[in-house]
Amino acid sequence: MVSQCTRFAITEGFSREILINYEKEIQATPKGFSKYLINKEKGNKEYDKFISDNALYSIHPKANGYVWNSFSFITNLIIDISVNTIDTPISPILNELLVEAIEIRYLIRSQKKLEQYLTKISGVSLRTIHIVIKDMEVDEKYLSRLFSHPLIKNIALPISFKKSLTLDVIHKDMSQGISFYDPEEKSLINLHITPSYELVSESKEYHTYFNRKLYISSSCQVKNAPESTEEFADIRLIDCKELKTIVQSIAFQKYWRVTKDNCDVCSDCEFRNICVDRRIPKQREERWYHEKECNYNPYINKWKGETGYVSLQTTGIISSAKTFRIDSDNVAYLNRILWEEI
Repeated sequence: MVSQCTRFAITEGFSREILINYEKEIQATPKGFSKYLINKEKGNKEYDKFISDNALYSIHPKANGYVWNSFSFITNLIIDISVNTIDTPISPILNELLVEAIEIRYLIRSQKKLEQYLTKISGVSLRTIHIVIKDMEVDEKYLSRLFSHPLIKNIALPISFKKSLTLDVIHKDMSQGISFYDPEEKSLINLHITPSYELVSESKEYHTYFNRKLYISSSCQVKNAPESTEEFADIRLIDCKELKTIVQSIAFQKYWRVTKDNCDVCSDCEFRNICVDRRIPKQREERWYHEKECNYNPYINKWKGETGYVSLQTTGIISSAKTFRIDSDNVAYLNRILWEEI
């Protein structure tokens, strides 16, 4: 269950809930807190103090009926800029699909060609541009020049670049838009995001990673996302109208409406409405599951690497192509060991 208003949302997990305060932070709350708040109950001093300290008000009944939507056929386009894709006519694609944001994964080493590429998307109705640079050498002067483009909100650089850059040289507003990534990082879950009313609302009806996403690979293949295995066309061999037909097809949108509430394990996780999960879901009849475990175990409220963390299998959770099963006795036993005195 997720209850929300324009200031906060509360998501119920297997053994606890979280308060997602859009103005402050995410806080864990005891299971049952949302019902206490919604029903305007009184008498629990701990709950009443928490409500007062955080200025929480009753859930607005109309807010729960809000359904996320967008005029865009594709909200997010990811494109690998390689020798194969550098000449792809990008502006017509952005305009035809009403793309809101583009992530440019720049795989070649020419600074000049990147700037020339950015001129190709001037004048289109984008909201943001995110650039990921693989191994092209950059300095502070070049980064400042890139940030002069009004739509560039973030430039991600390999973490090895961090020592060679003096970010103080770059304007403060620009340096805050620079991030560093580890090329070896294989994490498929992103919780390092700013929770928003739109994200929580989208999560109730759609998959927050695969929904309205389009990926054009370095070899020109059209896919839903970089993690997808299905290839739908070679971008060099189709026009914008044909691309639009592809992204509107049932096959392309296979994962768009796979919500966390309909996935094994995820449906029991209190973070499901703010999680951007890149794992490909697998279907089992009318439910979905994942072959790879998440880094968080919602049955014991522990992250991988934390003291006391154990895998789902050790917890007594079986999620596979054949079945989904919870060993409630084992889950209760582990929680007593972790959180209570035996």
